[in-house]
Amino acid sequence: LTAASVLPLPAEGTIDHNFLPRFENNLLYVPVQNKGYYRVRTTGVPALDLFVAEPFPVTPVARGGRLFIGSYYNNYFGAVDASGKELFKTPLRGKAFTNMVSVGDAFYLFQEEGSRNALVRLDQTGRETGRIPLARSVTADFTVADKAICGIYNDGTLFVADTAAGRAMSLGKIFQRKLSTRQWRNAGLAAAGKLVYAPTDSGKILVINPAAKAVVDEIVVPGREAFYTAPFFHENAVYAVANSGTVYRMVKNVK
Repeated sequence: LTAASVLPLPAEGTIDHNFLPRFENNLLYVPVQNKGYYRVRTTGVPALDLFVAEPFPVTPVARGGRLFIGSYYNNYFGAVDASGKELFKTPLRGKAFTNMVSVGDAFYLFQEEGSRNALVRLDQTGRETGRIPLARSVTADFTVADKAICGIYNDGTLFVADTAAGRAMSLGKIFQRKLSTRQWRNAGLAAAGKLVYAPTDSGKILVINPAAKAVVDEIVVPGREAFYTAPFFHENAVYAVANSGTVYRMVKNVK
């Protein structure tokens, strides 16, 4: 796309919170709230067309010519082929507030069922194949590193879910302040290889080794800045946007 190729969203359609696009086979799939999954052609004449109707779409996962989809409120896990034809649609129990993640051939979705919280593991046909119990509810999206799933409970506690062992372990609080639902939608972690970088509201970016289930380093920012959004990486540097609006660039000291 170029600046001259602006494709407006349909009326009432919005891209909000943590709705993220996915790129597959020269096509961009965009989840649009109140409308559904749109397909953007990026070669030839740019075009935007509705691919699958769904008022509350989660971020899709593209794999093997299929698009795996779901819904925040209609609460299902499904898949469509390259033409948009439904391959399966599995209803899910409870409530879901996050995007799905994939580890190997499996998909993991958060489910809150009464007082019970879990990461539900599903195969590529929509069949449930296991669960990882979680101590509390989760609204922020998960991050995957080295086959481990890292997330943040709604009380601000960081945790690592071991997909091989089927257990989750808490690593301590990274947020002391109470966040709104919108803030949780934008809060996040960032994976870099086998490490995960976690923001905090106490002037630090934590470095986590999920395999060791431990915080292995911390990057201290003067002034006790608060960070909610995920850090990001560029040219061997870590960048983080503070709640004050300041962008920090952090590089490792070489002795």
